Amino acid sequence: VQNGMTVFESKYRATPDAVAIEGSGDEAYALTGADTPNNYRFLTAAALTSSLYIQVDIAGPNRSDEEALEILANVLEQVLAKLV
Repeated sequence: VQNGMTVFESKYRATPDAVAIEGSGDEAYALTGADTPNNYRFLTAAALTSSLYIQVDIAGPNRSDEEALEILANVLEQVLAKLV
């Protein structure tokens, strides 16, 4: 978990434009979206608990960041529910 905490701190928690995701682990953030070469919208998010670091990446066409963030939050909740 220590390596996960380091990644979480530097990539997610310390990024000024990261968006907090409520209800996923002890702490969870998503990074702002980016366009991929094939015109997909890519978003990444991570959740941290006392024993887990989980990162989820999604890419898909015709999605706003808001829609992708909702999908990411749901995926994080489902993964955590299975692992905790």
